[in-house]
Amino acid sequence: ILFNFSEITFSRLNLLLIHQCRQAYFYKSNQKIINRIFTLGLIDNYEYASITDQYYKFNFSYQKYGTICDFNRDTCTVIVEQPQIIDSIRKEIGLPPIINEFYFKKFNLIVPIWVKQNSYNDDK
Repeated sequence: ILFNFSEITFSRLNLLLIHQCRQAYFYKSNQKIINRIFTLGLIDNYEYASITDQYYKFNFSYQKYGTICDFNRDTCTVIVEQPQIIDSIRKEIGLPPIINEFYFKKFNLIVPIWVKQNSYNDDK
């Protein structure tokens, strides 16, 4: 075991995972543990997606779930591996469609065209 989970708080665990998962060797060697703590509910679906996206973004320049937005004035750049099916991928772990991602509304950003073309809005 890499470390004893009982000795750290959930917020410290999340911080540790998000920053360490940028490193490919850490993510690959701990992927089963990360999946397990997600399955056990120790991290929620958004935290799981963020951790996974950190690994993908810093190692491949794209994301799996689209949780990271690179800001540029009133727009943002979100590059995902499979934009045509991004909502289906997000739905598998319980995330809403990418068009409902908080950063678009919170920062009043222009939604990228590919998001508008490949996502549906489920706000009710």
